[in-house]
Amino acid sequence: MKQKVWLRNLILSVLVGGIFILLSEVLIPFTFEVNDDVSMICILNGSFTGTPDAHTVYMGYALSFFIMLLYKTGIAICWYKWVLYATYIFALSSLLYRLLDRFPKHPILLSLATAGSVAVLWLTRISRGTFSTCGAFLTVTLILCYALQPKEKDLKPGWLADILLLFVLCCNWREQFSYLSIAFLGVVWLFKYWKELLSNKKCWLIPLSALLLLGCSLGIKSYAYRDWDDYFTYNAARSYLQDRYHFPKYSEHPEELLALGYTEEEYYTLSHYDYALLRDFGPEDIIALADYAKTLEPEQTPGERMTEAVQRAWDYFIITDFSDITPVQIMSFVMPALLILCTIVLCIKDRKNYAIFPVLLLFGLVCSWVYIGSRGRFPDRVDATLRLLNVGVSLAGFALLLIQRPIRIKGQKLQRALSALLCVLFMAGSIWSLSAARTRQLELPSAFNRYIKIAAQHPENIYFRDTRSISVSYRVLSEFPRMPVNVVYTGSWDSYSPLYYEKLETLGLDGLSQDTLLQDNVYLVVRLSKYDLHQVLGLSEDVIVTYDEIERLGNGIRIIKINEIIYPE
Repeated sequence: MKQKVWLRNLILSVLVGGIFILLSEVLIPFTFEVNDDVSMICILNGSFTGTPDAHTVYMGYALSFFIMLLYKTGIAICWYKWVLYATYIFALSSLLYRLLDRFPKHPILLSLATAGSVAVLWLTRISRGTFSTCGAFLTVTLILCYALQPKEKDLKPGWLADILLLFVLCCNWREQFSYLSIAFLGVVWLFKYWKELLSNKKCWLIPLSALLLLGCSLGIKSYAYRDWDDYFTYNAARSYLQDRYHFPKYSEHPEELLALGYTEEEYYTLSHYDYALLRDFGPEDIIALADYAKTLEPEQTPGERMTEAVQRAWDYFIITDFSDITPVQIMSFVMPALLILCTIVLCIKDRKNYAIFPVLLLFGLVCSWVYIGSRGRFPDRVDATLRLLNVGVSLAGFALLLIQRPIRIKGQKLQRALSALLCVLFMAGSIWSLSAARTRQLELPSAFNRYIKIAAQHPENIYFRDTRSISVSYRVLSEFPRMPVNVVYTGSWDSYSPLYYEKLETLGLDGLSQDTLLQDNVYLVVRLSKYDLHQVLGLSEDVIVTYDEIERLGNGIRIIKINEIIYPE
């Protein structure tokens, strides 16, 4: 009988996870929300340099290498997307399997509740695929899985392997999330074993295995990038300027920035990430500007820095615009508040201390917000990630409370009524979330597809894409599984990397500068309806720029051919 229940749980969890992702793929147009993922796909499938490569910088090298091997079998399939989907299926199935094991009497309700909750909270993020949001989902499911997993099953091969595989995937999709997960997993591990840390030596196998796997992942990445030191120095300076400091304000430091070699126009172009369009520019310029920006930071005591980070985190945490509020934003407040309330009620009612481990989890949540606040900006995906972490870690706290103090609902009629209510709520929420996600995705522009098609049809040309041209890249890889090698970004995280120089060499370019735009076969893709061409190129208004408009792509984006740049005498 136990074997049949085990098999039923396994089949049901995999089926629910697979059907959930399949339905989202069929019903909602899949997109890549940010350029980072498209850039990594281009590196993996050989579109970047002409040769498949695994140096995706932000993903673990082992996972990148695996996806690269898949692309070597054929690029007609977008392997990156399907590995992303497979990861979601595995994480969702692992979570549902543990729920079914914990609560075997309600398999259908649990399946609907799990799928419905994920749909309401995260369906739009799944359909707007990014490696970082996938890593966030992995982190949350990993913490929940370990919290739900009975202590006596921790060291059974199948259960342990499943947890460790989730952790390895977490390390490889987004390394930073593995650090977050270790902190929260550590709290759950202490909850399970704090009374037998010295008497049960086997319990140490779990944290030691996780640390060993993390070390192996970092070691593989370090070895793979052993010749990239110059790039990482540049990229650290770029990240500091863009993500944390937001560049020195030119209006406040004109003389100093002029001394560094930037006119006001050049500074505008630089601060909008179009480095390659400036004259005589290289990574050393970014490093020098970052060094100067660091001198402008006021000397602060650790306490002052912490106060500033807490204030920034609080400003982002508090929702001020309720016109477009999302379910994950609402639940990021509701779930921690409910955990605090339930902990207090149980402590008072039973006169026992249930609080220490839920409080540690909540403290970890606060620390994660403050840490991200200390790093700088909160893009939308970072905000969503932290809010999902709020929900998932709070649910893990509830799991710990239920282990200590199980709650039983008496009466079959009451159980059925609650089950029916939950089913209706989850189904209604799922349909609403599906409709909202589909509406948003169908509203996206198609200019990106059009210029990629033109570049593919003219491999003899080179197309410079200014980084502000397209904000969302989407549904182009099905038509062009290999993006044209002759598309060059004018400023991105992959700029000035070894692969970037290899790409230029493949295109027959010795280097990259403003003069490159004057070559006969070089074109610029730019949104001229919103940005003046002089701003894009970093030129003052007294410079004469002549160009021909080759194609209008919609949304103000145009392909132009620059013929001449005439500087005043």
